[in-house]
Amino acid sequence: MKWVLPVVRGLFARLKGTPNNTNQSLIRAMEEYALDPTDRHRTRYFQELLGSFLAVPTPEPWGLEEIAAGKKFELLVYQKNGGRKWTPAFTDMAALRIWDPNISCAAKRGQDFFQAMMEIDLDEVVINPFDPIRKRIRPMAVVTRSEIESLAAGSVPELPPWKEEIDPKFKGWEGATFHPCGRPFPSRVELRLRRTAKQRDEVLKLVLFDVRYPSGVTRPVIGIDLWHALPDEEMAAIMKQLMRCVPRAMVMEFTFLNQYLRMELSGKTEVIFERSSG
Repeated sequence: MKWVLPVVRGLFARLKGTPNNTNQSLIRAMEEYALDPTDRHRTRYFQELLGSFLAVPTPEPWGLEEIAAGKKFELLVYQKNGGRKWTPAFTDMAALRIWDPNISCAAKRGQDFFQAMMEIDLDEVVINPFDPIRKRIRPMAVVTRSEIESLAAGSVPELPPWKEEIDPKFKGWEGATFHPCGRPFPSRVELRLRRTAKQRDEVLKLVLFDVRYPSGVTRPVIGIDLWHALPDEEMAAIMKQLMRCVPRAMVMEFTFLNQYLRMELSGKTEVIFERSSG
């Protein structure tokens, strides 16, 4: 679901073509955090986000002049099946054009943008969403409501106490290697997985591969590629739904794909579900 929401905020300036500031520092910080999600990289990512100008899609074109303070600014807001409301923002024009090559946009500095978001009923901001029919060129991220509050105040959001650091190399897989799946996959299970993934808008793709441990044990794995990053509790709910598709007697592992795994698994996976643009 999509609708247009008027926001009483000013000093947005339209981006035309490729702006002089292409936010390379922010893009690098996002890439580093995606590859190595440590606290240090997380802090740098949020610091860059605060100081960078973001491209914000708008339903109507604006001129090059700044929008006067107090003028109604129309913001695109979307709603997921679960009811969560989100709005997109982009690090640069190239990322925005991958999402929608024809949409208009305005520019807003990070902290000012998040202050504006505090004025509306919004659950999250998605940085660099993309259309699945086009190639992804930038890392994606989700800024949750609690993180929006911290950024609006000019602070780096604290790491929630329940959130564990995720090692992209997966310590449980230390020394393991990845291979194409070496055995036939049950068609009934594949059909269940496809149906379940189709019901979850956040799931972009499911892939199948084998992980071979140093002990010689090999197990099949379902890799879950998301349209964009999600809060941990939503990711856990998606994984539980997909795990229910597999009979208990069938040994199967599940994992979410990140930048590291996408590179490691290149040419080694079988796609069992991929969301179409429709």
